[in-house]
Amino acid sequence: MHARGLLDGRADRPPHGAGAARAGRAARARRRRPGIADPGEREQRRRADLALADRIEAIGVEAFAQEWGAQPLFAGQDARVAAAAHADRLRNTATGLAAALRGLGTGAMEPLWGRLGELRVPVTLVVGERDEKFRAIAEQMAPAIPDARLEIVAGAGHAAQLERPEAVAAAITA
Repeated sequence: MHARGLLDGRADRPPHGAGAARAGRAARARRRRPGIADPGEREQRRRADLALADRIEAIGVEAFAQEWGAQPLFAGQDARVAAAAHADRLRNTATGLAAALRGLGTGAMEPLWGRLGELRVPVTLVVGERDEKFRAIAEQMAPAIPDARLEIVAGAGHAAQLERPEAVAAAITA
């Protein structure tokens, strides 16, 4: 069950029993943050997501995976983590990635910032210490959620679940 299901009352508790990697993939499938509040910024992101979807279909998964992994967001990952992330990206299809961007991209979704206070379940926000963008988002989310706990994974970047899986698992189960 994702955050919208919790907010809409379709679940009384979060899912359990998932490993950190599965939980990370499930979170990525829905969203990483409660959306983009500014309509103009959201529209700009939607257009960028549509353009990226088209590009992925044009160049294929292999080329996309290479480009995506070369972003500054992933700088500092050791070779083992970069290889695991690359292999994970290659398990996708161009059609599937494009569809996800078109239908589930941050620009396509209504923001939920104003509804975070409605969450009635404990929430653990887990973010890598070196992931400046998503750390800042998590730091904004935490005070808006009644029972939130922010866990910053020391030494980890954007892919904390791959870089420090034991720390992520400990944060989720604490």
